[in-house]
Amino acid sequence: MRSTQCVVMCLLAVALRDTVAQPGSMNEPQSTSKNTTAAEITGFDPDIKFMIDTWPQGPSTNGFSCALQFVRPAGDRGLLPICYVNIINATTNMVRSGLNLPREVLLQVDLYDAVGKAAEKTSAGKLFSPWTPKEIDDWFHKQVQENRRGRFFGLFPFSYTQINCFRVPEVFQLKTPGLYTLHVRMPLIQSKADASGNVHLETLWLPEVVTAIQIRPEDISSTAGAAGLQTNSPPPH
Repeated sequence: MRSTQCVVMCLLAVALRDTVAQPGSMNEPQSTSKNTTAAEITGFDPDIKFMIDTWPQGPSTNGFSCALQFVRPAGDRGLLPICYVNIINATTNMVRSGLNLPREVLLQVDLYDAVGKAAEKTSAGKLFSPWTPKEIDDWFHKQVQENRRGRFFGLFPFSYTQINCFRVPEVFQLKTPGLYTLHVRMPLIQSKADASGNVHLETLWLPEVVTAIQIRPEDISSTAGAAGLQTNSPPPH
C-alpha cells in the first residue's frame, strides 16, 4: 500500500513539474528583465508618492534624487521659512551607511533674486563650504574611532529620508521681498567594504534642485533674529 502511494506521489510531482515548466503556462514563473526599473517591480506607497510628488526635486540618478520641502510653522513668524532637504530612494536597495556629515559640509545652497543676482549669505550661511575628500575621510575615521552615534543615516527602498534642514533667513541676507530661485545640491556618500574588508567612501552627487521660492515681508524682518537649527556643526579645521 505504501509503495503504491509513493508511486502516485511521484507521478503527481512529475506532472506538476511539467505544468510549471511548460512555456506559456499560467503557472510559469515570470522573469524580470534587467532593464525593468525598480518602480515597475514594486513602487511607492500611494500616500508617500502623493506627498513627495508635490516637492521640488532634482533629476534622479541611479534611482536617488534630492527633494526639498518648505514649511512655514504657524505662529513661528520669527523663524520662517524652513527648508527640509530629503533624499528619495526609488530603488529596491536599502542604504544602511549614508554618511551623516554636518549640513555645512553636505549642502551647497545659493539664492538668486528675480534678475539673477546672488543673495549675500549671513555669517551662518558663510559656514557652508565643501570639504576636500581627505577632510571627509578624516572626519569619518574619527567618528568610527570614537564610536559616535548618528554618523550614518539609512534610506529605505521606495521611501524618503530627511537629511537636514536650514532656515532661509538664517542662511541668506534677505533685503527685498519677492520671487527668488533657490539652488540646492548635495552628495550621497556611503561607507562600503570591499571583498578584503577594507572600508572606503563612495560618493554619488545628486543632481541639483532648482526651485522658485517666495520671500515675504515677514521673512525680511526675521532675518536679523533668525536662530539656527544646526546641531551637527563641523569642527574647526
